Amino acid sequence: MDTGYSHFYGPDIALDGDAPERANYTQVVLVESLRNAISRLNPVIPMVARDDALQQVLNLDTPLLLSANRLFQRLLVNGVPVEYQCDGETRGDFVRLIDFADVASNEWLAINQFSIKGPKHTRRPDIILFIKGLPLVLLELKNPADEHVDIWKAYDQIETYKEQIPDVFQIIGAALVSNTVVDIISASGLDKSNIGILDEDFLNEVRNLPERNLAVELPERLLENEIRARFATNVVQNNKFSEMLTNVIKRYQNRSIETAQVMEELIAMAKKFKEEAARGANAGLNTDELAFYDALADNEESVRELGDETLKRIAHELAESLRQNASVDWAVRESVRAKLRLMVKRILRKYKYPPTKQDAAVALVLEQAESLSAQWA
Repeated sequence: MDTGYSHFYGPDIALDGDAPERANYTQVVLVESLRNAISRLNPVIPMVARDDALQQVLNLDTPLLLSANRLFQRLLVNGVPVEYQCDGETRGDFVRLIDFADVASNEWLAINQFSIKGPKHTRRPDIILFIKGLPLVLLELKNPADEHVDIWKAYDQIETYKEQIPDVFQIIGAALVSNTVVDIISASGLDKSNIGILDEDFLNEVRNLPERNLAVELPERLLENEIRARFATNVVQNNKFSEMLTNVIKRYQNRSIETAQVMEELIAMAKKFKEEAARGANAGLNTDELAFYDALADNEESVRELGDETLKRIAHELAESLRQNASVDWAVRESVRAKLRLMVKRILRKYKYPPTKQDAAVALVLEQAESLSAQWA
């Protein structure tokens, strides 16, 4: 370990205990280091777009810690989306923050007692590890010889940092906090055996959590995971619940609703989700048939004119016909798609599906079939 330099390039770590420039660090992100790294990694992207990417990283613009973590993680892994003008056209691209292909090219910097100014307090964590100016790891060190100090003392200290210097954890949280819901629940003190957004007792426990932000983030994360798991192949329901969740969180982020209200709305959404999860069995439809039923019933006119039972029959026939005729590569072969499109139109005409709604229904049914094609193969 080299202790003679405040920062250098390569996978080693410089432990900076007394760097003279440390006193000038007034932001969580080392802006100039990150700016230089972005320039080196993205030389073909115009400077104005690189500056836009930098500002996106510096202004995550969300009050929820977990939401900020997830947003930053997407930017870190996928790159920061930007647009710029080139030859009179608007082009889209992604600005890389870290070189994952060549780890040795990244700048690593470890700083001891790095000062961070919070709203009311200035704190100095034991060590913060920066990669290209981004604080990705926080280390809290305790004396192993002290019998009165254990891991929970370090944990409590980090919790204090979260409360008093929250900005640093918008980024560091993405690297240290597991993406699993179980770890969040462990931190909240809730019973692991009682995890479930559809469980009434669990939702009541969440409602009574003293940590109000956590009480919002838990149902948000659980709903997000459940939507992804249960409705991965149901286009209509996936879009519906994802949009509901996004709208509630956006209103909370814009301070349109208070913590208690958003928590109640999320819990109410969880109850709707529970009802929706049982709907297929109650209607006598399997998962595929229910997905096509939802695509057909996406407009009220079809429900009024045809009725529930007719829509079920159409959904059953569509599921059977598309499953039998959809080849593995149908999504990329226009000739196969054209054949399936005609098949869907014939079935809809057979049952006198409202003509003015047929084109939209055909497009949605094919989109639904595409989401199911992987499991049909």
